[in-house]
Amino acid sequence: MIGSLIWNFVMGLLAFIFTVLLSIQNNFILTSLLNGLYSFILLFIGTFLIRFIIGAFLQPKIEDQVHAEVLQQGEQQAESTHVGQHFDMQTPDDSADQQQSEAQPFTPLNPPKLSTKEAIEPERVAETVRHWTAD
Repeated sequence: MIGSLIWNFVMGLLAFIFTVLLSIQNNFILTSLLNGLYSFILLFIGTFLIRFIIGAFLQPKIEDQVHAEVLQQGEQQAESTHVGQHFDMQTPDDSADQQQSEAQPFTPLNPPKLSTKEAIEPERVAETVRHWTAD
């Protein structure tokens, strides 16, 4: 958020004074003060919202500046210490896998062939249906 809490109090106080001065001519003092209190609360909270929106638009610019400064410092530090400049890694030896594959020749899968089911007797089907309907 941009600014401080003082802005909220100033805006709320101005709204309170403005509302009381305009409503005291037509209302009782207590009603005018109550209306002023309501306007103070509304503008106090509204100023938070306005400060948040303004801060949301300006904040990325500030964060970009800070981020650029941090990156620049990090680059200077990395250049001086050479940290992160080299990646040393060794891969495992593949000779064991190659020897295993050379020992066993490739054989494709040989799945069993599909066959048709034998014909089902109609009496057995009727018996099964009777059993299901009996339950």
